[in-house]
Amino acid sequence: MSPITRLADRRARCGDERGFTLVDLLVTMAITAALLSLGASAVRHFWLVRTLEGAADDVRSGMRALHEQATSESHPLVYGARFRVGSNEWYLFQYNPNAATASGWSCTDRTPREGTFQFDGGVRLTAASFTLDAAGATIRTRCASALPGAAASDHYALFYARGDATPGSVTVTQPALAGRTRTVEVLGLTGRVEERT
Repeated sequence: MSPITRLADRRARCGDERGFTLVDLLVTMAITAALLSLGASAVRHFWLVRTLEGAADDVRSGMRALHEQATSESHPLVYGARFRVGSNEWYLFQYNPNAATASGWSCTDRTPREGTFQFDGGVRLTAASFTLDAAGATIRTRCASALPGAAASDHYALFYARGDATPGSVTVTQPALAGRTRTVEVLGLTGRVEERT
C-alpha cells in the first residue's frame, strides 16, 4: 500500500470517529440538572412530611406515656401535658395535690419524659382544645403559677390515676406543606390517645 493510500485510509478512519460535541454536553448537563432538581425536591418533601408525622408521633407517645404513668402510680397523682397554640413547644408535668409543701400541693416536671419538648422542621401547634372539669380547672390554675413559662392561654391535657383523662385534641401543622395537619385526640372516659386522620 502506498503512503498516499495509507494517509487517505487513516483520514477516512478519523472522520468516522466522532467525539461529543458541545451541544451533546449541554443537553446532558441540562438533563442531569433537571433530574437533580426533581430529586432534591422529592427529598425535601419527604423530610417535611416526616417532620410532621414525627411531631404527631411524639405528642401521641408522650401522652400515652403520661396515661400509663398515671394509671400505674397511686392516687392522687395526676400527669399532664401543656400546649400553647402557635408555638413549637409542649411540656409534660406531674401534679401532686398532697405534696408536703407550703402550699400543700406540687406541680413539677417529673414525668416519664421530663420537661419541655420542641417540634422539629418548622412544625407548629395550630389548635388545642381540652374540656376540663372543676378539678381540672383547679389543677390548670395551680400548675400555671408553678410551671416555668406557663401562660393563661395554654391548654392542658390531664391524665388521672383512675384511668380517665380530659377529652380533647391537639393539631400540629407543617406550614411548608400548604398547611398539612395531624391531629392527636384524647378520649375522656378511657384516657386513650389516638391519631385522627
